[in-house]
Amino acid sequence: MIKAGHIFKKNILGLTSLNIVFPTGCAYEKPGQRGISHLMEHLITKSVDKYMDRFTNDCIDFNASTSQNYVVVYFRGLEDKLTTDFKQELVKALLNDYVNITKEEFENEKKIVMQELLDSYEDPNDGHYTNLIYNYFDVHDPTGIPADIDAFTYEQMLQTAKDFYTKPLRIIEVGKTRSDFSDIEFLNTMPEPVTLKFKDRKQEIMPVADSEKVNVFVFSKLPVIKTEYPNAFIGMQMLCDGLNSPFCQEIREKRGLSYYVMGDIHLVTKNGILVMNACTDEEHAQELVDLFKDMCKNVTKYLTRERYEIIINQIKTMFRMKKCLRWKNVGDLINMEMPNLEEWINDGKIQYERVVGVIQKYFYEMEIITK
Repeated sequence: MIKAGHIFKKNILGLTSLNIVFPTGCAYEKPGQRGISHLMEHLITKSVDKYMDRFTNDCIDFNASTSQNYVVVYFRGLEDKLTTDFKQELVKALLNDYVNITKEEFENEKKIVMQELLDSYEDPNDGHYTNLIYNYFDVHDPTGIPADIDAFTYEQMLQTAKDFYTKPLRIIEVGKTRSDFSDIEFLNTMPEPVTLKFKDRKQEIMPVADSEKVNVFVFSKLPVIKTEYPNAFIGMQMLCDGLNSPFCQEIREKRGLSYYVMGDIHLVTKNGILVMNACTDEEHAQELVDLFKDMCKNVTKYLTRERYEIIINQIKTMFRMKKCLRWKNVGDLINMEMPNLEEWINDGKIQYERVVGVIQKYFYEMEIITK
């Protein structure tokens, strides 16, 4: 069941936050629309530009973001500055004032978003990663595809705002006093996200800047299903999180191959992409590739019970820290369509043996790419 509407969490710190969530992330974009959610994030927030002096004067933190699953606009500050009345005014402007965006503002914002896309390909690691998930899973980064952004018109922008940004999925508020959003109409359905299926094609969103380093990427050919995401997440933390992880020790401390090794699950609403990455010089590229191959075949030697206990305790501590700053850390409420990691741990659904089994399943067939 999708949790829609106004969610309020009591907090007595004197701080408050407001998050307006739209289910319009890039996972729902079809060909011809890729990058439009990110552009719309830039455009709809122009409706609150008129309050920028007040934000600065009253130390109110305002920003927005686009992910695979959501566009989120947030405001954070002191209760006596970011008042309930001001919150209501901000939400009203955000949902209705898109009609005041001029054609000139629209075209200027398109240029800004296009430059952001160009800049992202100046980093070889980011550029190669973006191209690879597009090639192998047909998933694109929120920054999008240049041709789709360029073709988007002012008239289409107005219609898109009306269709998708006048009804939020949810408003998440943390503070002493609950605001009245009873006049807001909320969505109660989610769009259908892209289905992840491994494929092998050769094309680029954009060319990547040259680099003296060799990037090694490891992708699971089998998408991580939603119900196995928490166990897979713990396993990836065991492998990659922190300089004391056994695999990082092997790559960095023992062999001196790379400054870092990264691992994550690129999560979409229904499933996700398991990926690892490290870079080295050309002389040691094959050694790094061979080490990744060996890890995929013998991953259990890095997934010790001792390491499992360290990661579980770390995550439990982070949960406690988040509650101390609940006014700011509302990720679990924003991502309500995703499995709740804290609930899984507290309910005993995550066990060492299960974590090892899930990681073995996804590491059984991995694609290793050098760029």
